[in-house]
Amino acid sequence: MISIRLWPLFLLSLLIAVSCGQKQDPFSGSDAGLDGESDGSPDSDKDTIVTYSNQIAPILNTHCVSCHDSGKSGPQRNNAPIGVDFDNYESARQSSQKANLRIQAGSMPPSGSLSKEEKSLFQTWLDQETPE
Repeated sequence: MISIRLWPLFLLSLLIAVSCGQKQDPFSGSDAGLDGESDGSPDSDKDTIVTYSNQIAPILNTHCVSCHDSGKSGPQRNNAPIGVDFDNYESARQSSQKANLRIQAGSMPPSGSLSKEEKSLFQTWLDQETPE
């Protein structure tokens, strides 16, 4: 049994223990659990579906298709391997795993690395099993 003199200390300890169970996200104003996981809001990266048509094709068309185009051959490909093409969904999907290693390392495209956002989108597309 808790003595009457210790009761306020007990209540204060209980209040502190309960309030430490949640932490406030200063950017969104929402509470996140102790593990720091997303609160499941629609803004969460996990909820965003990255598709070839909407996000990946524009990146590939801007940075890759000038060399990796199935309609090009010889010097037009600037040493891009034959069969490693990004001008259509199926070809891009087939070459995406190996391409991602070079993209994330910054060695492709040779004209300069993709932005962090573009790299992240490409990785997310692969993680989501390359939706069309």
